[in-house]
Amino acid sequence: MSGRWKAVKAGCSRFDLDKGVVDSTRYAGPSIWFAMKQRLTLRLPREALNQPITYRLAIDYDVASKIIRAQIGPNQEGVMVVELAGDIDDLAAATAWLRRQGLVVTTAVGQLSIDRDRCVDCGICTTICPTGALHMERPRWLLHFEARRCVVCEQCIPSCPLGAISLNLPAQPDAKTCPV
Repeated sequence: MSGRWKAVKAGCSRFDLDKGVVDSTRYAGPSIWFAMKQRLTLRLPREALNQPITYRLAIDYDVASKIIRAQIGPNQEGVMVVELAGDIDDLAAATAWLRRQGLVVTTAVGQLSIDRDRCVDCGICTTICPTGALHMERPRWLLHFEARRCVVCEQCIPSCPLGAISLNLPAQPDAKTCPV
């Protein structure tokens, strides 16, 4: 029996999978469900700053939220990057609720890229990365990037002293070529 299933049978809520901790499972008696994850950027108008948003997501919609980055000041619009985890239907309902509260909700776009000609494998970015998408590969201590684990929080970009990490945004479609 693999370690994954041993953890599930033992009732663990976290287990080691490919040397990375997977926390998107929950043990609920005899069955287990796997949560969907979604990364969103939330723009909060001044009127919404005092709302208990993450609390309401957890209590009303059974959606776990991890705040990746927040830039919120008194009496000004705030921006928060969050990773939501939950059942796909709960995520849809929670996203609709966020929009009804007056928040501007956008999904993650773009992907990080590392310029291997500029990168010197110093590892500074690995200390910043909240998901472990950037890590040092042993025994050669080379920087490794796992795009599937990246939530595009962009915390690593300013941490790189050589500017080797950048965000690649998808090309905007030309208005002339888009079908109406």
